[in-house]
Amino acid sequence: MSIELIAALLTGAAAIIAFLLSYKKEDKGPRRLWLAVGFVFASGAGLLALEEAHRKAAMESLPQELEREWVELLETPVVAVEFEMLAPDGWITPSLIEVADGVRFHIDGKPLFAARKDFPRGEVNFGGLFQPQNLLKGSRIGEPIATGKTKTSGNTRTLEEFKTFECVASDVTPDTAATWDEKKRKGVCSVAVRIKTLDKIFLRTIGELRNVRMTVTTALNAQCIGLCKIGPLASVKLLMRAGDGVQPIMIEISPSLLLTRPSSLSETTRTATYEIGGRPLLELAKSRFMQSPRYRERERFQFTKGLLSELIRKTTTTTERRELLDIVWTTNPSPDEASLYRSMSPEKRAGSEIMRGPEWCGFGKESVCWHRFLIMGPSVPRSVESKQ
Repeated sequence: MSIELIAALLTGAAAIIAFLLSYKKEDKGPRRLWLAVGFVFASGAGLLALEEAHRKAAMESLPQELEREWVELLETPVVAVEFEMLAPDGWITPSLIEVADGVRFHIDGKPLFAARKDFPRGEVNFGGLFQPQNLLKGSRIGEPIATGKTKTSGNTRTLEEFKTFECVASDVTPDTAATWDEKKRKGVCSVAVRIKTLDKIFLRTIGELRNVRMTVTTALNAQCIGLCKIGPLASVKLLMRAGDGVQPIMIEISPSLLLTRPSSLSETTRTATYEIGGRPLLELAKSRFMQSPRYRERERFQFTKGLLSELIRKTTTTTERRELLDIVWTTNPSPDEASLYRSMSPEKRAGSEIMRGPEWCGFGKESVCWHRFLIMGPSVPRSVESKQ
């Protein structure tokens, strides 16, 4: 329901109450009640009218704001390239990492990162990159959480259908890596590894590339178990420290996600090739950036929420200092605390607090976003803070 329709309904309800009160003689008690209800409806309609005026002004200026941000980003250094495989709604068998072995990313032109022993020709094999020796060099791994309907017959319980599926990911640390075995590694729903870029690599550098190619070969034994409405996503993101100091700005450049259909398809080898020049690829990346989640945020009662947040801040805000313990990524926009804390030891959870960060929806699939949550440590007392 639109803001305009809600405002019209509230205004109409307030007018009807005022009309009835002018023709009826009620006792003081009911009359005061109806007057209060009418005042609430009229106030709500007025607030929504302000909301609509604010949203209209914000939406009119948003394209210009995003255009200016994009121009600035073109000259922003890229600090790393992140390669990621994500299965957003089902388990991949034999494993997501084995399926990733059929995904390759190649560029013609200026290299983005230094040559590596595992990729001497500059062509990145996702499966080769997602090996244990690389997981401690800036990686993120996700574990699935699913719910379903089961049927019990005797001593046997059978899963009839899946109801929900979410992927929860966090950075790999020496502590978490020590607990990973081969069975656990096969059950991951996301894997991401970051590679540091060379000096003087900017976002505009992508437009100078001659060609960017992604090939996706589907294995014969690859299957999905779960909801499986969306297949595995192969993502290549540019990470830029242009945002806050914790969460970098990410720009998707994977041809398999930016292009709506493959450039060529081989049924014999089960290989889809996505190929595009650097300049049109940068234009596609810009179009995705211009349709960022900020458009949706501008339609979520921004004025009203801002007014309430300011009132709450003025009356209840206190200043405290907390240490960032972890950043948890999840495909569920409303996860429970248990899923966000699952990768953290119980002793570290004591006194911690969860804060919602910005979401990222650059995959090109409307139903797939990474929702980021900051796990903050206990508040540092002022006496301790002053000594630091």
